[in-house]
Amino acid sequence: MKKVLSRTLLFTMAVIVSMMFSQVTAAGMVKKIVIFQENTQPPQRIDYLEGWEAAGVVTLRRVPFVDGAVLSVPDTITSAELADDDRVLRVEEDQQVELQAVVASGDGGAGDGGAGDGGAGDGGASEPIRFISPILDNAIFNGERPWGILQLYEQPYDPGFTMSLYDPNAVPQIVRDAMERSYLKHIKIAIFDTGVDYTHPRLDNYVEGGFDCVNMIPGMAMDDNGHGTHVAATIVARRTGLARTSKLYAVKVLDENAMGEVSSLIMAIQWAINNEMDIINMSLAFREDNPTVHLAIQKAYEAGIIMVGASGNHSNWIEDGQTSGDGGAGDGGAGDGGAGDGGAGDGGAGDGGAGDGGASGDGVVENPYPVMYPAAYPEVIAVGAHTSFGDVAGFSNTGPEVELTAPGEGIVSSNVMEITKYGTCNGTSMATPHVSGSIALMLSLDRNNMISPYEIREILVNSTTDGKLNLVGALEEVQRRQ
Repeated sequence: MKKVLSRTLLFTMAVIVSMMFSQVTAAGMVKKIVIFQENTQPPQRIDYLEGWEAAGVVTLRRVPFVDGAVLSVPDTITSAELADDDRVLRVEEDQQVELQAVVASGDGGAGDGGAGDGGAGDGGASEPIRFISPILDNAIFNGERPWGILQLYEQPYDPGFTMSLYDPNAVPQIVRDAMERSYLKHIKIAIFDTGVDYTHPRLDNYVEGGFDCVNMIPGMAMDDNGHGTHVAATIVARRTGLARTSKLYAVKVLDENAMGEVSSLIMAIQWAINNEMDIINMSLAFREDNPTVHLAIQKAYEAGIIMVGASGNHSNWIEDGQTSGDGGAGDGGAGDGGAGDGGAGDGGAGDGGAGDGGASGDGVVENPYPVMYPAAYPEVIAVGAHTSFGDVAGFSNTGPEVELTAPGEGIVSSNVMEITKYGTCNGTSMATPHVSGSIALMLSLDRNNMISPYEIREILVNSTTDGKLNLVGALEEVQRRQ
């Protein structure tokens, strides 16, 4: 069985919200986001939108949270024309959300299995892109647990395998206390992802609600891809989850091919504020700063929501047509770019990692794999990934914004039921829910809600061990402050 679970079968998860401007919504039409001036009254906004209808502009969605609207615009109408109005602050192109998986074989990298032949192009709509490597043996939890859970519970494990024996009696008392308290606190966690398979036998009692921002349908959003289910189960699922009695909310911002739009992400943040979420888990990323997304993030931060984001993976920066050679499982992935040449040594937290990106004879070279957004925003806890051996994962993006790393390579968790019950995956996507689950346990120990979200973040970061997530240390500090 352990051979089946060996690290040689793992997929390298590369999560990206790519910046594809002027996204075509129909023949000759593009999506744009209009942001109105703050003092513009609702009737004035309606008048503006109705005024453009004669020119063929269609209002797709109102976004009152940021005083905006999403429009489908004929490509003959420029952003400058839309912005030439006293009621308008700015006009932005809606940006496409996309997940790209770089697999070990090379054929499923950013070329064949990403946005190209197996993605939104030739084979996307008919066969959803999968990012989880299914585990065929579903009876894998006979006394075993994923290595990431064991590490955070300070239990011994074999770093050469994805799972090892689990002794519940050896779990530190502080962790057990947090689990017991979580039954009373019911921390609310929103998963911004592809949805969650709430029919999964390990998740069916934990998903409380949510919203489908892709199809604008309220209620629990079903996962039709697998990525969101894998992420969610690391937080709450029986036997793979850290904070098993937290209340999970599936907020779908990506479709079956893990494609979405910035406007959906903004709506998801608005939903989280309106529904008083405690934590938002964002295992997604985009390359360039987006002022409207940042505004939404700032509003969530002001509302007291703790946001956790993936720092991004090296393969996010691979251009279409490149596979495992230059940034996949080969040079930049789990192989040469893992714990070896591109990991904690030459390209990880050492020469080319968390510092300035490495130096040459002529001076400092710009970091080629910087932290992506929204993790790069100061309001978000930026999470990198480390391996079972304790090294910074070779695929993990680095930079001063990264506040800690968490288990992110060879992570076993739940998979959508239509494939198999479980699967493995790599990436900062997988590291992020380890942090979100840890924060939920920290909040559970805060008996009188005396510790602010800022302090929770401060404790979490200050309790790290060599930059790695230290759950027990963080829980002990929360308890000391009671």
